[in-house]
Amino acid sequence: MSFAWGALQFFRGGIAADRQIDERLSERLEKVGQELDDEVFSVMRLLKEHLELSGSHSDSLTKVSNTLVASTSPERVRSIIQMLISENKKVQNEVRDLNTRLQQSQQQIEKLRISLSDSHKLGMLDAVTSLKNRHWLEIHLPKEVDTANETKGALSLIMADVDHFKRINDSFGHAVGDEILRRFAELLSKNIKGRDTAARYGGEEFIILLPQTRLEGAKNLGEQIRGELESKKWMHHRTGQPIGKVTASFGVAELRPGEDCYALLDRADSKLYEAKAAGRNRIIADE
Repeated sequence: MSFAWGALQFFRGGIAADRQIDERLSERLEKVGQELDDEVFSVMRLLKEHLELSGSHSDSLTKVSNTLVASTSPERVRSIIQMLISENKKVQNEVRDLNTRLQQSQQQIEKLRISLSDSHKLGMLDAVTSLKNRHWLEIHLPKEVDTANETKGALSLIMADVDHFKRINDSFGHAVGDEILRRFAELLSKNIKGRDTAARYGGEEFIILLPQTRLEGAKNLGEQIRGELESKKWMHHRTGQPIGKVTASFGVAELRPGEDCYALLDRADSKLYEAKAAGRNRIIADE
């Protein structure tokens, strides 16, 4: 399967593993959301109980007041007063219990709110590199394209692929492979600024989204990243064994007027494919 087809597939549903991640995330969000709904319902029920308790207490006071007015015997008055004191203590205890339960519910709702927020954040971040992920791109890339088209502004996109990554994994293991991906992600993050965003959307493949950037600026950025990566010396973090040179290939494209995100991706992807076919460790732009 060509890399271009893979890029399009990414925006049209992704691979089965991505769907499984989506399903797990959706299940988590649904579970937390349901727990939050249940806790809110519990608070509403407690408040209803409080209102019913207040109403019942008011009715009791009204009855006692009427009885007190009609009473002339001191013993009867003392009895009524004792009943009022007892009723008041009962209400105080019930209100105290109610406040405790409301505080507990408030704490639980806050925990669930944080959990829900974290779940949403996790849905937008790559677990290995902490960059934005495919979910973020699916939402924000079309928006950036629409904004650039509406404002007639510039928008460029870099697609990058770590060269011979499978060979690295096979030779040194996935832990080393993940470390290289993290270091590459750090390199991307260090070299972007403002509204620029680096994202990982699968395997060793990355996208740098560059709003308000022309093709020449995107090419220069890609070359800067490529050169820094090539100059690094890589060693196994546990054994000290040299890993060798790690390089990446880059395809660059600038949005054309009226173009959609799929066409932009396809052109950048096509240039990335050319860069890899031409020997890797290079940048090819769609001039």
